Amino acid sequence: MLLKAVPILVLFLCGACLALDTWSWANHGKPPVYTEMAYMKSGWSDKVFGVGNGKLQERYWSTSSWSWIWANHGAPWGLLSNEYLAGPPCVMKDGRVYIISNKGRLFERYWSTGSNTWLWAIHGKPFGWVTLRYSGCACTSGGGGVARVFAVGTNSRLYEHYWSWSSNAWVWRDHGTPPGTSIGPAAIATCNLATCSTQVFVVGANRYLYSLYITSANPGVATWYYRGKPTGEYVHGVSVGPAGVFVTTYDNDICEYRSSNWYCHGKPSGSLSTPSTTISGAFPVDQCAQISDTPSSTRMIFINSWDPGYIKRSRIYSLKVKNTNNGQWRYHGTIGSCCYYVGAPELFLSGTCPKAFFTQSNGYVRELWVH
Repeated sequence: MLLKAVPILVLFLCGACLALDTWSWANHGKPPVYTEMAYMKSGWSDKVFGVGNGKLQERYWSTSSWSWIWANHGAPWGLLSNEYLAGPPCVMKDGRVYIISNKGRLFERYWSTGSNTWLWAIHGKPFGWVTLRYSGCACTSGGGGVARVFAVGTNSRLYEHYWSWSSNAWVWRDHGTPPGTSIGPAAIATCNLATCSTQVFVVGANRYLYSLYITSANPGVATWYYRGKPTGEYVHGVSVGPAGVFVTTYDNDICEYRSSNWYCHGKPSGSLSTPSTTISGAFPVDQCAQISDTPSSTRMIFINSWDPGYIKRSRIYSLKVKNTNNGQWRYHGTIGSCCYYVGAPELFLSGTCPKAFFTQSNGYVRELWVH
């Protein structure tokens, strides 16, 4: 594929907290889960999925009992010897959950309307000897309604598994690497809402940000675009949400890619590190009455950072970004000496207000919500 000139990409973004806002923690217990969570909207219910001990776990809000409930989806059929679910799930917004195993194969848990039950499907691996990194996947049902799942191979190339209308089957596609570099170790990210175009963001091995844009046809024409890096910094990890694209840098700063420009928001006071997998997607919060001072396009992210005084003790922060370039940081506490938070916070909107879910290294899941 050819590297084309970067088109103007307008991203309306939104950000984090104020001292007047009231946030509370809720403990969801221990199924256990050891990966970061993935959100799914299902009718009137909120659901989050995670993996622990090789099993897929679901936490959902029951409108009948008006409470949160755990559902154990177990392990898929067809596992190889010593194979188990390993990676954090990625969710397609039509009732499909994808997980990569420790042997680099892709599995799916989906709701069958015909059977009125959850079923497993094996999608395997791309081609020949190629296996997938189980550090994560990304998926979308946007871009003309085409179902697409993306993952990086152990050969550092980007692969897509999409539903082919002509073949009436799932098909693998090799998208290779950004021009002149391979894909770095950081997780990939894409907008997974049907209203978003299909655009997958990756960090190159050269520590620059790239995106793969796919047109709305099936399968669609794919083109790599160079997005660059913040001035004087290098990109470590990337996270994408409906309110924009945020990255962590090797200088431990949080920066934002908006309208083909870079804006950096620094790091919270007391933060030692912001690793590549510890930043949530960005969500709009300007319609949430429980959060003060939110003009149009206000956006929010959550960060899982390290406490500088302790080894592997997490600190949770939120960042609220308004129409200015300077974001507002807020500290939401730490766990203590028992454990630390695993991976990225999972942020989503319940109604018009944000909720964030966090996984602890001891298998417990916690929630932070505003009221």
